[in-house]
Amino acid sequence: MCRLLEVSRSGFYDWIDRPPSEREEKHRKILKIIKKTHQKHAVWGVDPIWSEVKETIPCSRGAVYRIMKKNGIKSKRKAKWKATTNSNHNLAVAPNLLEQNFNVESPNTVWVGDITYHWTDEG
Repeated sequence: MCRLLEVSRSGFYDWIDRPPSEREEKHRKILKIIKKTHQKHAVWGVDPIWSEVKETIPCSRGAVYRIMKKNGIKSKRKAKWKATTNSNHNLAVAPNLLEQNFNVESPNTVWVGDITYHWTDEG
């Protein structure tokens, strides 16, 4: 394997036995705080979590973002919901002529339709 990766055997074994760097230790501590905060407040994003982390360990927003992304930690967002039908009105309602009977004798005798909403920049 060392020959394939063009690394000396002594260099490989030195790398295996090497203790974690100061940066790795700092990132582990940051990750521990991120996980603890995320368990309490699952809807919080990067900025509020960063505020919690930097009270204990000085770090950048980018570091918190990268650590969260690397470990798959995301805020849980509420699904976007919008009422598309307003049934509380005094307007005439079209009668249900089919009454769920979709069996027809010949083509082109019954037509049905549906409305599909496409979100745009304007709403």
